[in-house]
Amino acid sequence: MTEEIRRTDVTEKNVGVLRAFLRVPGYVQRDIEGTVRRPRDLPFLALLADICRQFFRESFVYLETGAGCGDTICALGYSQHASAAEHYLGVDVYEEEELAAAVQNAMNAGPRQGFQSTAFLEGYHNSPAAVSRVRASVSGEVHMLFINGADDLERVEADFSQYADMVAPGGIVVFSNYWNNEHPSVTEAVDHLDKSGWNVVGPLVVTKQQPTLYVLQRELG
Repeated sequence: MTEEIRRTDVTEKNVGVLRAFLRVPGYVQRDIEGTVRRPRDLPFLALLADICRQFFRESFVYLETGAGCGDTICALGYSQHASAAEHYLGVDVYEEEELAAAVQNAMNAGPRQGFQSTAFLEGYHNSPAAVSRVRASVSGEVHMLFINGADDLERVEADFSQYADMVAPGGIVVFSNYWNNEHPSVTEAVDHLDKSGWNVVGPLVVTKQQPTLYVLQRELG
């Protein structure tokens, strides 16, 4: 690794806001595998919200591959630092009940200013059909692409190649599970991506126990 390792101080304000989010009445707080969101997830979620705050002062469009039951999207929408988003879009392989849970989660987590528009699309996010549906659902460009749905080399590369061209100049791509020993293929995939036209913001480390986020920013020129 030649890029700088960046340790990030997550704002306590966002941690506090998201701690309240975990207590929102009616929010399912579960992802597709049934994992309950717990306080230990707060630094990870707060870091995402802080990234939104750092890069976007005005309205932006957020796209997440592997959105699950919408817990990350709901957390960002709930955070006042990410509330400028005008549209949240998540894509994943959903069964009917899981898709309904994602929609219900979004409804229960608000209303907040950030939930101006939220949509979940069913489909394997690497498939041509899903990619076409995402492109049809986004009028214009995406400002933040969160690649969160694949933990193997081929699918991480595919998500980047199929969606990164939608990212506006100055927009960012965020990869989850970088430097995660349970998913070493993510690190391998990200390290070998063709980063021409992108500035490396770098790996952002919250704590040793938290997954590292890797951020690329599209060049303005």
